[in-house]
Amino acid sequence: MKNILNFKELLEKRNEEILGGKADNLDLKNIADIHGIDLSDDLKLEFEIGKEVEKEHTKSPSQAIEIALDHLREDPKYYTKLIKSGIVDEPEAIAIYNKKISSN
Repeated sequence: MKNILNFKELLEKRNEEILGGKADNLDLKNIADIHGIDLSDDLKLEFEIGKEVEKEHTKSPSQAIEIALDHLREDPKYYTKLIKSGIVDEPEAIAIYNKKISSN
């Protein structure tokens, strides 16, 4: 059993707090590349919205980042779609979205 990593060691080796996400070991640039899009201000703002939305699930900023990246890996407009559908009600996230649409 000494050859088996314990959970904490596994997290440290992978530099991830939440294992098994779709964006493990990816950053925002990687996600843009996967979707065949530029690392634009829109994607960066989408990420900022996501970090605010995911605070609902965790107090850890790094975990909120991981969750947001996982969702953006699935869909680079994930949070915009949630806001437009009325699912997102976090004031900070909506303020970032409103900034996004007012600048376009």
